[in-house]
Amino acid sequence: MTLARGTQGVQVAGLQQRLEVHGFSVGRVDSLFGPRTERALINFQLSKGLRPTGVVDRSTWQALSKDPHQQTIAETLIKQGDRGSKVKTLQTRLELTGHDPGPVDGIFGPKTLAAVSDFQLAMGLESTGVVDDKTWKVLGDRSN
Repeated sequence: MTLARGTQGVQVAGLQQRLEVHGFSVGRVDSLFGPRTERALINFQLSKGLRPTGVVDRSTWQALSKDPHQQTIAETLIKQGDRGSKVKTLQTRLELTGHDPGPVDGIFGPKTLAAVSDFQLAMGLESTGVVDDKTWKVLGDRSN
């Protein structure tokens, strides 16, 4: 089934919910495939390397159905100023390795930046203060 601008119904509500889960705001989930949903869909398609058609085809549905939390961190580097569940996970892992990120609040502020840099130095990684795939892997290994 394909969905495009002008479509209405329960499938559109599902599309809107999946876009929201992936971090692409559609405004209100209203079951109407309008300009905001189309814009969010195009941005989602671009982020996944899909053709930005604004139409939900098979490959877009497959990408939407994946759990966004199973992406590799390399797809979305974590850096100062970021917020959300990934930052909370980062802060928890830093605490478990003995590097104080400050409060586990999902906000990558100066204290979390210092903890990331200290962790990177302690592990012999380049101290950038940015959590890339390599830092995330080492952090995961050390916090388990």
